Amino acid sequence: MKKKGKSNEDKKLILYDIMLESESFFILKELEALAPKKGIRSIFVKDLIQQLIDDNKIKSEKVGSQNVFWILKTEESSILQNKYQELKDKKEEYEEMAQAEKENYAELENSLSLKTDELKDTLKEVKNVLDSIEIKKSELDKLKKTDIRQIEKMKIQSNFATESIER
Repeated sequence: MKKKGKSNEDKKLILYDIMLESESFFILKELEALAPKKGIRSIFVKDLIQQLIDDNKIKSEKVGSQNVFWILKTEESSILQNKYQELKDKKEEYEEMAQAEKENYAELENSLSLKTDELKDTLKEVKNVLDSIEIKKSELDKLKKTDIRQIEKMKIQSNFATESIER
């Protein structure tokens, strides 16, 4: 099934590309005039611009009675470099945390050295308990078959069948 229209993210990207390509300053009316050529209805432009400003993708300034919007390629590259550096720092931090966790795990593993005999005994006990649970379950199933309610139901059904036969 074909998707109708563009998503909000697609519209923001298109509007962002329009501004980035020209490296110029825009007022709202200019953007509202350019957007329909790229497939965005002009009534959505103001909201999309505000979302881009909130995402720190474009800059805006009030000049006189109008707002001016812009984005420069140099700003874009510096934003990307800053973002790259942030992600790189986070990666290093996570790698350090992972290494610390590995060390903690190894330390914990060494401190939890149970003797194999104790472990085998515990395992045997667990198996015995599981076997007894299985036995109890089978006994419970047998008892369910002889449940009083079930017997009463069968008696009622038997009486009903007997009455039906006698008619």
